[in-house]
Amino acid sequence: MERNTQEAGGWYTVEDDGCTFLYGAIPITDLHSILNNRLGDRMDIHLARMARSTMVIGPESRCTALHEKYGALEKERVFAAYPWLPEPAKTWLATGEQGLSSSLLFFVMTGVKPFYLQGRSMVEYANMLPRDVADFRRCDALLSAVPEFAGRMDETVRLYPAWAPLVENWDTLKAMLLRQWKDGEESSGSSFGAYLQLLYHGQSSVMSGTGR
Repeated sequence: MERNTQEAGGWYTVEDDGCTFLYGAIPITDLHSILNNRLGDRMDIHLARMARSTMVIGPESRCTALHEKYGALEKERVFAAYPWLPEPAKTWLATGEQGLSSSLLFFVMTGVKPFYLQGRSMVEYANMLPRDVADFRRCDALLSAVPEFAGRMDETVRLYPAWAPLVENWDTLKAMLLRQWKDGEESSGSSFGAYLQLLYHGQSSVMSGTGR
């Protein structure tokens, strides 16, 4: 790996197998220059999170190949830092696909702030609801990875009441998501997103579900 430090701004890059890892607060002008030189590459958010970096840019195949390496490093760090967590929770914290809403769920269940919550104020947490198919999928994947969390969703509702209609209709939403996958509509998520908005606007009666 090769490290390149930008002394003026305090941020730096690390090159690993054709991928560029950026760390620190990167000025827009510098970021623009970097992106212009990497046309055709992709930003890998999941890899960046496991590497605890601001951003990772590189060829898709090479970024994907690095997931195992950085996932193992993050798993080692997490297992050492949080020995009291159940093993499935530690594994998700290290290598699970994460977003704001799934990170909030994890924080409610464990008191541990995942990467995406660090540096954010508690005031922001109330608005960290699943907003689309991808958000909900990550939240449901967390409950599948750590099954004991699924039976404690009422704790989330007590702290953040806006989650109530979502939790009440969780199983119905999950069934809808599975149908969209089957029909090849996951990428658009139009009907799923519309139902979410209805729920959040106090119209939970349009759906029924056993909740989780």
